[in-house]
Amino acid sequence: MKINPLTNWTACILMLLALNVTGQTGIFFYPLNKLEFPNSSIIDLLETSDSKIQMLNFCSNAKFTNAEIQLITIGKTGESIVASTESIENLYNLIKLEASKPNGYRVFGNLSVNKQYVPFQLFLNQEGKEVSKTIETQIYSTLISDITSYANYYYILYTKSVKTEKFNISLNKLENSTNKVEWLKKISSEQNEEADQLVVTKTGDIYILGKKYNDESTEYVPIIYKLNNQGNQLWKKGIDVPNNFSNQSFVVSNTDEIFYVCGYTKNPTGTCETRVVKLSADGEELNSNSLTDFNANGIISLQNNNYLIFGSKFFVDQKQVITNGKFSIINNMLQEIANKTLDENDKPDIDIKQNSRTSSDFLSAIQLSDGRIAMAGRVFMTVGNETLQKQNIPLLMLINENGTYTK
Repeated sequence: MKINPLTNWTACILMLLALNVTGQTGIFFYPLNKLEFPNSSIIDLLETSDSKIQMLNFCSNAKFTNAEIQLITIGKTGESIVASTESIENLYNLIKLEASKPNGYRVFGNLSVNKQYVPFQLFLNQEGKEVSKTIETQIYSTLISDITSYANYYYILYTKSVKTEKFNISLNKLENSTNKVEWLKKISSEQNEEADQLVVTKTGDIYILGKKYNDESTEYVPIIYKLNNQGNQLWKKGIDVPNNFSNQSFVVSNTDEIFYVCGYTKNPTGTCETRVVKLSADGEELNSNSLTDFNANGIISLQNNNYLIFGSKFFVDQKQVITNGKFSIINNMLQEIANKTLDENDKPDIDIKQNSRTSSDFLSAIQLSDGRIAMAGRVFMTVGNETLQKQNIPLLMLINENGTYTK
């Protein structure tokens, strides 16, 4: 239900310092030595207390039957400092990377065991090595969909199967140091509903984004729930967007306005488009806009009250479908004020002396404490001098708050 997407690492690029930024901006990619793991994607990233960037990398073999977790420490100039790898049996996917006191990290993800999904938490030390692991006991198949932390608690969002062979949304509140359950709320529904994302505001209100399926589970529509700080439902709203959207995401502003995005394919042209919808605190639509040639994966709030949307654009090049990482910055009125699609003049394409293009996609983004933005994902490219050997490798892009960067 999530995008699925290695141990010597070398940063291939160091970019020049932008004049208005305390750090380097540009594009960085990380060739891998472990060719038996050709699928590699940065699922999440965070800024450490000592101002470095931690990237959570999901890497697997070609058939996704064997997977590993990598924690990669990156300096703010894009250089790789250290990477550590942990093998987890039956690893299905990774969802979230969180800092864990006193000096470690917690990784949330899901296992695939006996044709059922089982959530797990992996505790890592500062060097990225396993300290302990917790596997949740479940009667029915359960997937972690998202996690957020607020006021010494973790809020964990699940998609759970139930006895009626339907699947619904549940929310768990845990004390973050003891893992003690504060409460578990089941979001009741007569139809299949799948969880996607969770937001907890500064006032403790809870917003859940999911998908509600029709009776045949052939189509779905976006659904947003608002809960109070005790997990009790306040309202439930649907959003009117094309029913063939692939990914969706949302953020909630300081005034409780909701900014929702989804990417989809426009029929019959086959081009991609992103729908942006602004909703009131009560879930009523206030404004909307469409961004052409853009398939969004997510949205984040920026410190200047603008919003960054990240994902990719796809097109056909020499009868081959290519995706290129893309971002857009919009203001509070949903007007686009900056955008960029990676092209042949960007790394790594500009360094590749052959006709084939790379494919790239941005899967996660954060704003750093110095105001810059870090976007991470993957790039599918040739490895070394072997033109026939290709694999996905981790991709990082650092840009200024206004969307500019150094080539």
